[in-house]
Amino acid sequence: MRAFALFLTLLCMYAAVEGRRRFGNCPKVKKTDFKFKEAKGTWYAYAVNPSRWVEKCQQYFIYQDDNNDFRVEETFVNDYKLFSTTTKNSYYLEYDLASPKFSLKKTYVKYISLSDTWTVIDSDPEFSSFMILYKCGPTLPWYQKEEITVWVKKPELVDGKPVPEDIVKAITDAGFSLNELQIKKETDCKNSK
Repeated sequence: MRAFALFLTLLCMYAAVEGRRRFGNCPKVKKTDFKFKEAKGTWYAYAVNPSRWVEKCQQYFIYQDDNNDFRVEETFVNDYKLFSTTTKNSYYLEYDLASPKFSLKKTYVKYISLSDTWTVIDSDPEFSSFMILYKCGPTLPWYQKEEITVWVKKPELVDGKPVPEDIVKAITDAGFSLNELQIKKETDCKNSK
């Protein structure tokens, strides 16, 4: 009987530690209004606990600019960067798990627009990460993100210029074309309504 009680005690201790490891370390972030002088618009953030199979806490961040356009991003708190594609000076919101606190930092993101499809270039000293963002019409409140990320040599881009050949090649190498992305955008947007 004593051995059984000891077993139950150890089991409860393990469950408590495991529960804290999986859920208890999530930052207590409520839906909050972050306002910064450096970037126009409003940052909203909130955290949710992950499923039992996910080891890290997921963060969802929403950015609303002065034109009432929204961006929704999801990532893990230990590696979080939220980019604003609505201003020439781009920023990301960084979460410091040790503090815990949020801070706004500048980044060197260059971007160009392909009709209603946003191309976001994350500048790196040597390479650039490339993602497609698009908005489903003027009335829908957030951007849909095309799930492709490819790596290309760092381009020097100016907003409004044609898509560089190495970017087009990277899209092609990933199995897409600009026309196909536009078709997929229209399909996804139709299905999201």
